[in-house]
Amino acid sequence: MAYQHDGQAAALPPALLFSGLEYRLYDCHKGEEQGKGRAFVWLAAYTLLAVTQGQGTITINGVSHPAAYGKCFLLAPNTAIGVESEAFQPIRLYELSFEIGAQDEELLADGGEMVFEPFALLEDMLLSLRGKPPRGKLEALQRHIQFQQLMLEVLKRQHKEEDEPDARGAVERTISFMQHSYKEEISIGRLAQEVNMSRWQYGEKFKALTGSTPTAYLTALRIERAKQLLLSQTARVREIAGRVGFGDEYYFSRRFKQTTGLTPTQYMQEFGRAPRIFSIQYIGELLALGIRPIAVNSAMFPVFEEEALRGVHGIEEPIDAEQIMRLNPDLILYPSFIKAALIDQLVKIAPMAHVSWNDDVYGRLRAMGELLGRQQEAEEWIAGYLQKAALARERIGCCIRPGETASAFVYVDQTLYMYGTHHFGHTLYEGIGFELPGRLKALTERNKQLKWMPIRLEELPVYAGDRVFFSLAPSGVDEQQGRAILNHPIWNSLPAVRSGCAYIVDPIWGNYNPITLDKHLEEVVRLLEETRKYSPAAGS
Repeated sequence: MAYQHDGQAAALPPALLFSGLEYRLYDCHKGEEQGKGRAFVWLAAYTLLAVTQGQGTITINGVSHPAAYGKCFLLAPNTAIGVESEAFQPIRLYELSFEIGAQDEELLADGGEMVFEPFALLEDMLLSLRGKPPRGKLEALQRHIQFQQLMLEVLKRQHKEEDEPDARGAVERTISFMQHSYKEEISIGRLAQEVNMSRWQYGEKFKALTGSTPTAYLTALRIERAKQLLLSQTARVREIAGRVGFGDEYYFSRRFKQTTGLTPTQYMQEFGRAPRIFSIQYIGELLALGIRPIAVNSAMFPVFEEEALRGVHGIEEPIDAEQIMRLNPDLILYPSFIKAALIDQLVKIAPMAHVSWNDDVYGRLRAMGELLGRQQEAEEWIAGYLQKAALARERIGCCIRPGETASAFVYVDQTLYMYGTHHFGHTLYEGIGFELPGRLKALTERNKQLKWMPIRLEELPVYAGDRVFFSLAPSGVDEQQGRAILNHPIWNSLPAVRSGCAYIVDPIWGNYNPITLDKHLEEVVRLLEETRKYSPAAGS
């Protein structure tokens, strides 16, 4: 039943339920190597982390964040975190877990790192909530109210636009909307209304932030995007006009010439060449689209053959903005885990385009195809891969039985990880058609974007499938400790190992891009055909 106020239905408050509060210490002096303390935690519920002491790194689903006093993170269920303290800088943090009704989950949709100021207020509220367990219903009610007050303060800071109207922040949000939705029909008057300003007031604040009027800023965004599409040489002027938000081809041509001094056709003839792209990570997708970037981070070089990288500059990390400037790129592609400080430097060099790190390979390829005018190439690769996968399943149909499960593991940075449905998992489940082991299937159903997660050696039997694949480093500490796992009784007791259905593979198999996935498919088929005679289960 809805609340009533003066005859009108009032909004219901969010359903928040306190689950638990821990004050944890990650101490570098307790049996850790090289002076650092490291721990991995799987968060099953919504969780607020608040760092009150120490210094180090908190890794969230594979993405690292600096950890120091005052850092806060609001995290969704089924999140893998790693906490690593610096030498002699043990990290103390609060870990507040709670539940929220499904109808209210959108309140936490923008979770991740957040700012809570003043942080001392959050410390006081957490300390108060951490008191002795309630001894009766009234004390339990008091704790519940304390928790609700704390979450109110958290959500107010998470949703400032609702509770703390801020003209600057409101205008910045409309700028962000323009940057992401420039291809749509956008009314400046409507944007002003949405931030509760007159059109004149909105225009003044917009110009103070950007140095440009809203209309001029939107036009410049569209023209810059049109330049990128014209350089791809794969679309007509009329099509490009529509794709960047101009409903009329002739109006687009006039505005384009006013801005650049050239008509779209002249611009394409004079500058039409392969776009000069610097890409962080996504070289495999670019090659699949028929584009060779001018530069990529050097960490990607071991993944590809020398011929594919001919003419491509390798950029060492940390990335030097001055080096990128000398390359004079037309466009910079970057994944979502890149730090804001680096983005702030690179955006001054060339237009930047974000490609979601959480998308699967199909989503990435389609997004980049749309961005670069290579939609046809993207769809051709996807169709080709699906056809190869179907043929692969036909070839090995006699080697595996219906419902057979598989799982993949990697030992890297002195930690054992299990792959989800991306990376190595894509080949096993999307390509070959293996089923996921029960426990892993449950995890991926709760978190569709699970890439990998750290596990303990003792958990191997829980996640191991009928076949197991282990990615082993070629040298170094990871190779030595990885081999120790392969000689451990836990590994040797796995049914897959005992039946000859365990495979040791190169770490390159963990890379997730179209070029590597094509090769993985062929390699997995070869391995399964070679070991067919060692698989009693498959032959039964």
